[in-house]
Amino acid sequence: MNMNMNMKKSFTGTVGRLFVLIFVLVLLGGMMPGPAGAFVSGSGYVREEDITDSFKDANFLATVRSLINKPEGPIFSNDVDRITYLDIDSSNISSLSGIEHFIALTTLYCYYGNNLTELDLSNNTALTTLNCAYNNNLTKLNLSNNTALTSLNCQDNNLTELDLSNNTALTSFSCQGNNLTELDISNNTALIRLVCQDNNLTELDLSNNTALTGIACSRNQLTELDLSNNTKLDNLSCIENRLTELDLSNNTALTYLSCYENQLTKLDLTNNTELTTLTCHENRLTELNLSNCTKLRRLSCHENRLTALDLTNNTALTDLSCYENQLTELDLPNSTALKWINCHNNQLTELNISNNT
Repeated sequence: MNMNMNMKKSFTGTVGRLFVLIFVLVLLGGMMPGPAGAFVSGSGYVREEDITDSFKDANFLATVRSLINKPEGPIFSNDVDRITYLDIDSSNISSLSGIEHFIALTTLYCYYGNNLTELDLSNNTALTTLNCAYNNNLTKLNLSNNTALTSLNCQDNNLTELDLSNNTALTSFSCQGNNLTELDISNNTALIRLVCQDNNLTELDLSNNTALTGIACSRNQLTELDLSNNTKLDNLSCIENRLTELDLSNNTALTYLSCYENQLTKLDLTNNTELTTLTCHENRLTELNLSNCTKLRRLSCHENRLTALDLTNNTALTDLSCYENQLTELDLPNSTALKWINCHNNQLTELNISNNT
């Protein structure tokens, strides 16, 4: 009887220990080695890929090591896949190979002091801010996968084309100083700020960009510029183009206008009552009515063909440049705020500035 009881206890203990062992093995299953560079977990495989060789540029590799505080040894994908911000300006980097592993990246600054000739960001789909301007030599920039992008600065590169049709979230965009001959931003309806100066654009369609408040399209080859739909515009620079006319009647919020060195023969500012700065020099203007621009502080209208200039209503004026016109008189009785004036090379016989103390 005792022997049977002992045998029963022994069997029960063995079975118990076996169940405990099985339970422990199941519990520790996530630590069992799987394929090389991976570990089995309860929900599948968690990659820990060695990506060290992805970084072809020694300076970029050194930057990454410093960022993750890993001066030596292998770099794994999970060392970088949660990084959201990367600033590598002035780092003398020629290649950003390896950037594809920064899958959580939302902000990338790689401007100034680099020598990039290509930039593949197809895997960085979370990117919202990109600045790759200055001192780079990019000839192509594919952003078709970066649909979350809201801010893009790619100025001063060597781009000849740029497709932004998928980047519908863009609000700020600068591409100045490239070699673009055309620019289609018809899909970028959220755009608020546009800087596309210093290119070779012959036309610029802004009809869909009704949210724009700032436009800088200077030093291109534009012969016309339709701003009738851009009613929120408050800042416009379109200097050194080939414009012969400029209709601003719908742009009543405009505070800053720089349109010098074009071929304008007239400029109607009747509706632009918020204007504070106007530079319209070196055009072909024969008249300039500023009676409604009572907030105007700075006026540069030199080197035109003006024969008269009535500034009676412009009492806020502080700076005036009207030299090299055909003015015969210039009366400034109400311009008491005036601090600086240049009116040489006209046909003035007298100049009354007695109230401008």
